[in-house]
Amino acid sequence: MSDTAGKEPTLATLRAIAADRGIELDDSQLEAARTMHAKFRGELDRLRAVRLDYLPPYIEPATALQWIENGGRLP
Repeated sequence: MSDTAGKEPTLATLRAIAADRGIELDDSQLEAARTMHAKFRGELDRLRAVRLDYLPPYIEPATALQWIENGGRLP
């Protein structure tokens, strides 16, 4: 059993998230979203666990452009 079992959002939760984003979804679209979320929940959890310390605390345009040009890495 997955360590994320029981954490799946309800249709009401997904409806509220969509509404907050200004998106209207019918019941079949909400069910598809819930199915997709359940399918990728493990991958989403692993992605959310990654620290996003890509840039130093002093972000300036030159640093940001260099980071983008290097594929998300500083030299």
